[in-house]
Amino acid sequence: MPYIIGLGSTAFTKHSNKSFHSLTEAAITAAIIDTGLGQLNQIGSIVVGNCAMHAWKQANIRGQVLMTPLQNKGILNKGTPIVNVEAGCATGILAFHTALSHILSGMSDLSLAFGIEKLTFPDDPKMLKSFPLFAGGIDQITPQSWLEHYPECARTEGLEFQPDPRRLIFLDVHALQAMHALNEGWIDNKDIATVAAKNHCNGTNNELAQYRFDMTPEEVLSDRAIVPPLTRSMCAPLSDGACAIAICSDSLFKSLPPKTKRSAIQIRSCVLQGGQFRKLSEPDLVHHAAQKAFHQAQLKPSDIQMVELHDSTSFCEIKHLVSLGISTKETIQSEIRNGRFDEDGDCPVNLSGGLISKGHPLGATGLGMLYELCAQMKGTAGTHQTSRPIRFAAAHNGGGLVGLDEALCGVTLLENTNA
Repeated sequence: MPYIIGLGSTAFTKHSNKSFHSLTEAAITAAIIDTGLGQLNQIGSIVVGNCAMHAWKQANIRGQVLMTPLQNKGILNKGTPIVNVEAGCATGILAFHTALSHILSGMSDLSLAFGIEKLTFPDDPKMLKSFPLFAGGIDQITPQSWLEHYPECARTEGLEFQPDPRRLIFLDVHALQAMHALNEGWIDNKDIATVAAKNHCNGTNNELAQYRFDMTPEEVLSDRAIVPPLTRSMCAPLSDGACAIAICSDSLFKSLPPKTKRSAIQIRSCVLQGGQFRKLSEPDLVHHAAQKAFHQAQLKPSDIQMVELHDSTSFCEIKHLVSLGISTKETIQSEIRNGRFDEDGDCPVNLSGGLISKGHPLGATGLGMLYELCAQMKGTAGTHQTSRPIRFAAAHNGGGLVGLDEALCGVTLLENTNA
């Protein structure tokens, strides 16, 4: 299987004073340096993920616009094919999967996956420009399909669905699923708050994180209510940032210098899964993606020692851990309370701070998860480096909505063969 040999990322925060081009150069230059190979003249393709450059008047050929200055400087080769992708909050994993596909198909021996976003606007303190950027993550051509589906799902479970135009519909859908879990009794509000507090504390030591302050579960619960049972501290912020990952084929890997080989991380599997309209009680797309990913990698959920996943809300982390098979409805409450997913637990989850603390720059988010896992496995995570060796790790990134499911999700399993 192919290998990740280079990582580069900016901080995920509000980069109002930095341009798309400066963020791009920072992340890609860092990835090139990380490979230890000097100039990456062998790059056969570049995949660029972005959701919102149209808000900055660049609706098409986004990657070409971003890469041209780097090609002019000789950092990247001129003429390299650049592929643009978009999948809402799952754009990062789609960029990675596409670059990986180029390797597996033989199109390239070295491919670069890149994601970038600028979601904060200096002249828009009330975020009137930012919020509409998310509207395209759900069907706007035939909205009646979901306008009928969500209330029906709620009524079937004895719940209410009352969206508010002042907030994103995604939060109402996550809240609906959270209320369903609370009614089933396998978690409570304190558990959701505990997960949020864990991730805020994790982000404190991460130099790339947007929010770097501790919180207690009590502080999370007492924060401003968004939609029950979610408070502001349980929800991901808008962020700017860029991330780049270099992937090489197994054949190229064999010819790399020993130092590069020692720091490479093998990709055991990377699976995409599409969402569908379903009932609250039915397995979600993450469950199906995880089953395929573990089968492809010939691994079990119990093999996984670290996870980075898409906690757009803190309840989503709980839900995804169950869907991934890392936990179960019967055990997750005790595992949250006993610290299994904490920094010093048996399986740390979102040691980066997750989306709610590290930040959520849509096009870069999924790549940022892989960056974090690889850095931890390589021992280059700096101030929040784990002290234990990590051999197997899992990443989950999802985005958009089709019914109760994300429109697309990806599950990636990684191995540090030197651990």
